[in-house]
Amino acid sequence: MEATNSILSNFKQYSRAGSRLIKGISRPYPVQSDPADISCVPFFIISSGRSGSTLLRAIINQHPSVCIPPESHVLGHVIRKFKSWIRFLPWEYVVRLVISEFQIKYPGFGFWELDLFRFYPIALKLPKERRSLAKVIDIFYRFYVQEKKPTATRWGDKSIANAFFLPLIDELYPNARYVLLIRDGRDVSVSLVAADTTPVTDVGRAADYWLRSVTQARRFLARLDSSRYLEIFYENLVQRPEPVVERLYDFLGLDYIPEALQFWRNVDSLSDANREIHKNLRKPINMNSIGKWRKQLSQEGQSVLQNILQDKLVELNYPID
Repeated sequence: MEATNSILSNFKQYSRAGSRLIKGISRPYPVQSDPADISCVPFFIISSGRSGSTLLRAIINQHPSVCIPPESHVLGHVIRKFKSWIRFLPWEYVVRLVISEFQIKYPGFGFWELDLFRFYPIALKLPKERRSLAKVIDIFYRFYVQEKKPTATRWGDKSIANAFFLPLIDELYPNARYVLLIRDGRDVSVSLVAADTTPVTDVGRAADYWLRSVTQARRFLARLDSSRYLEIFYENLVQRPEPVVERLYDFLGLDYIPEALQFWRNVDSLSDANREIHKNLRKPINMNSIGKWRKQLSQEGQSVLQNILQDKLVELNYPID
């Protein structure tokens, strides 16, 4: 009974504290901002893991006006929490809780290498009429840009988790642009299992993840105006890189630069390129990773994998045995 009374007492204290915090503002903070108050039109690289999104990030980051940080896997989670309860708190708590979501997604955010004590005063001083989740995220990414690449005027994001949160992200930035990168699900599946950074150890589970990621992303993008998204296939990118990258740059409103395909000379600027899974970034673009599933799986394993993925592979015009 004594333990129960103690729990109830603590709960009442937390409830009273929460009530005082909620009373600190007259209305919940909005999710969106006026697009004119956002520093740029953000863009998002969407893909399943092991599809070449870091390669695409390296290529785009070669442009002096663009900066994409390492993936954080945060946006969908923080938007959901903000809409649920964070938005009802005083601004100081909103800012700190939003940024804490980035911090706890280690090791992804660890590669950002930011001094957050320098960021907080910027966000806390934001005028009341400009306060929103969209603005907090915008100034946070802008802070990263100023710290790492001051020439850049536009930011993007490439977290693979975004494929499962696209409606929420689009609610945050309704004028955002999306680049969907698709790679053969058979190669993705064996690559996921081989990677030491994922808990996936079964090819069937890896195939299911690829299916869900690609299906949800394409279903969402099909509802948008075609001017807002671009679909790129990994195989086309590595086989015919120049026309694909020229098209990508044009979609993002960037002037094409030959340095885009010399990314491998500048990968250290990405800060997370030293990871074993990104070792190929230090080489010129090549086709060595196409068809790896045939080499790494037995004939039986190949058949099982193709049976799982067959319908989607056919839809995407990948050849089936």
